[in-house]
Amino acid sequence: MKSIVGICVCLFVPHLLSAENEVPTKEFFDGLEAQFIREYYECTDDERKVDLNIVFIWKKKVEKWQQSINYHEILQKYVQAHDSLQTKVRPCYVYQWIQDLRRKKLEAQRQRYRDSLQRAYARAESLRVARELEQCTSSKYDFSSIPFGVSKETFINLFKRQFEDTLIRSGNMLIAPRFGWGGKPYTLAFRFGSNNRLFQYDIEGRPLSSHYIDNTVRPDATHLAEIMQARLGKPGHRHTIGLYEIVQGRLAPYARWYSEHFLVSVGIATYKYRYYAKAIVRADTYAAKRRHSSNGSK
Repeated sequence: MKSIVGICVCLFVPHLLSAENEVPTKEFFDGLEAQFIREYYECTDDERKVDLNIVFIWKKKVEKWQQSINYHEILQKYVQAHDSLQTKVRPCYVYQWIQDLRRKKLEAQRQRYRDSLQRAYARAESLRVARELEQCTSSKYDFSSIPFGVSKETFINLFKRQFEDTLIRSGNMLIAPRFGWGGKPYTLAFRFGSNNRLFQYDIEGRPLSSHYIDNTVRPDATHLAEIMQARLGKPGHRHTIGLYEIVQGRLAPYARWYSEHFLVSVGIATYKYRYYAKAIVRADTYAAKRRHSSNGSK
């Protein structure tokens, strides 16, 4: 440590080692070390604990920079920017100021580059989505305005344009937990086949114990059926669900809508002795290539 400070003395205060001066004492070196460190912290606003080697390297850079031919020009700009008197300005302040300006300028250039890349990507993605949508047919069975048959990437793009809800990837599915549907929170699961195309989405109510089947789960299923009826008309089939019809592995149907290419079922499902209302909307055109069966409760 003393050798480092000794080098600092030779470089920055050489007159102290002239023949007329006594050999510096340990107290002198300690004081000089403290001076350098204090100057470093005052000029850099660095709050970390730093080694004297770092301080020495910084001090050397400042001294070398102060001797550069453009120092006085930069000093004048610093004085104008800070409305200061030149005689009161410490070189290290000017050094840190110009370094900060250069960093900010470089970061601004990088940010502009990142922004330009992001805009280019957004344009390309919008064009890709538009071309894909041209190949899909919209219907009243779609989720919002997102048609069946779109790829998972396109679905994510369109979903984020319309909703702020989070989408969670889970195997072949995208899950939107606590999605507001008809004024109530539901879990939505969007299923994609082996061809990566949307073929089904499920709407699931909150799982509850068997004590809540009659006063919460059944009304919840009725609520889902009413939402579907408002979109699709009267169901082709209605059924009063018996308690023993609700078994794990398949949906106990309350209402169903049939068409040539679509099937919509609303009912009650169970999983690990928890019961919940559930709606399934499936496009048979794309369901043929699905990986898993969709009649189960999970």
